[in-house]
Amino acid sequence: MKVICIDASKPETPDRISPEQFIVESEIYTVVNEYTIVRKLFYGLQEKGHSGLTCLYRADRFIPLSEIDELQRYHLQTIRLKK
Repeated sequence: MKVICIDASKPETPDRISPEQFIVESEIYTVVNEYTIVRKLFYGLQEKGHSGLTCLYRADRFIPLSEIDELQRYHLQTIRLKK
């Protein structure tokens, strides 16, 4: 799913990530994974070299570019193919 960053304020744990992994406001990113941690949704971003739980971004810092979640669309297609 494609999202656009609306909040690029300082990361919650800046000492744990390199400056190259900081997000930029108004940039478009591709979500490759979603995680819920302590009732908060986080994204893994393809453009930031997503590598497991070490590089996650709060979902509330982004808005989707389409109303249809592309991950959901992929899962629906996969389910249809299995039938």
